[in-house]
Amino acid sequence: MQNIALPQLVALMTGVVTTVSVLFDILIGIIIALYILNSKDTFCAQAKKMTYSLFSINRANRIMGRVAYVHRVFGGFITGKLIDSLIIGVLCFIGLRLLMGFGLMTMDPSYALLISVIIGVTNIIPFFGPFIGAIPSTILIMVISPVQAVYFVLFVLALQQFDGNILGPKILGNSTGLSSFWVMFAILLFGGVFGFVGMAVGVPLFAVLYSAVTEVVCSLLKKRGLSVDTNDYRGPRQLDPVTGEFVAIKEEERPPVSAKERRRAAEKAREQKQQEEQKKD
Repeated sequence: MQNIALPQLVALMTGVVTTVSVLFDILIGIIIALYILNSKDTFCAQAKKMTYSLFSINRANRIMGRVAYVHRVFGGFITGKLIDSLIIGVLCFIGLRLLMGFGLMTMDPSYALLISVIIGVTNIIPFFGPFIGAIPSTILIMVISPVQAVYFVLFVLALQQFDGNILGPKILGNSTGLSSFWVMFAILLFGGVFGFVGMAVGVPLFAVLYSAVTEVVCSLLKKRGLSVDTNDYRGPRQLDPVTGEFVAIKEEERPPVSAKERRRAAEKAREQKQQEEQKKD
């Protein structure tokens, strides 16, 4: 009893208590969320009232404009991504049942629902989500049949191509305004810091930070009377300190990059030095 039954009973009770605690937290979270949603207009009015009481009218308007932008980016991205992931999950379930109906896959019907949920949930993560969901699902099907796993991989690839090229752009559009590089950077950065939640909300969060930094940089450039258009800074050009306009960089002013260019620059400097010494002699 002491060596076998008692440890198992303690483990069982610990699991029950943990489960009840999690369910209680979920219930409390749902209740609080309902209260917040029911009072959101009042909270917004109170926050606006407080903002106008603490700041000048112009600054308060700028703050509310920034908050509205954050709401638009987060709301549009998260809502669109949830709808997109729900559609992908349903399409995945329909596709798996069709494959099972044609005899290409012989797994249990409950597996189709489980795999569709995995694909739909992980699809919330941009860029890496389809791969994160496809890997465990493929391993699960591979236990049944490697051939069926190949069919599943081909089906998921076709499904993700449809999502990435047709469905996703239709629902989301360019809601964040970020390039592909910054999307990948945001997912890796916030995913490494906050895990799955960071990968899901990292893109809109980075879009807000990116927009704030861009606004500060453009404001500083305008104060100096400089251009805020990124295209003006492309190419081998620099600002003239007198006129404040872009001029082409002279060949001799460009710093050597490769080792060959550095050797040429060193030889040219030595030749010029020798010539100057000869002139002095």
